[in-house]
Amino acid sequence: MDLATRLSDALPPGAGDRAIVDGPDGARWYGKRIADPSRGVTESLASEIARSFDRDTAPPCVYGEGRVWSREVVGRPFRLSDAGRFLDGFVVDVLLANRDACGMGYDNLVVADDRPVRIDGGGALLFRALGKRKAVADLARLTEWEGFADPAVNPEYARVFVAAGLRPDDFRSRLGVVAERAGTWNAFVAPRAAAMPPVDREATIAMLEVRTRALALLR
Repeated sequence: MDLATRLSDALPPGAGDRAIVDGPDGARWYGKRIADPSRGVTESLASEIARSFDRDTAPPCVYGEGRVWSREVVGRPFRLSDAGRFLDGFVVDVLLANRDACGMGYDNLVVADDRPVRIDGGGALLFRALGKRKAVADLARLTEWEGFADPAVNPEYARVFVAAGLRPDDFRSRLGVVAERAGTWNAFVAPRAAAMPPVDREATIAMLEVRTRALALLR
């Protein structure tokens, strides 16, 4: 039995759209109902991709039985003094087009062991926040490279750049770790996105490949 099914089986009778259960690992897991499998898989996949670069940047997340489950992150609220550590994940945020990484008022971040953790990947890959789809043309364009530092585009993310005293160009030296993933995304995504309709699965793989190669050109 997979983890999502085990967590769903632990739901109390009459559980609502959002619920908390004790997982088989001894941790608490937060579940939210998402009927659209493309949205659910996108959120869990964004977390898995982020963790494949840095396991501390996002919590384990799985989708199944109509719910996204995310393991509880115990920590404190994000402060702008955490800006430098948060920006360790900037390049991957761009890869994923994770426009809602900060959330409103940084409510998508929890700081655990001095590491800012992105706890909601719902605004990554094919989707924007609240389940709206990104424009198809935006999937291949790296507007986030400059946009995340632009207060007119993403105010919360831009304030982090200001607090850290950094600019996107300061991260060009970190692009190699993404560039080396070119050509690997089908093998990574396909087994993790079996519940996603094929058209969206292929669009996700294509998006990651195009953006990986575009980021490599910025080095």
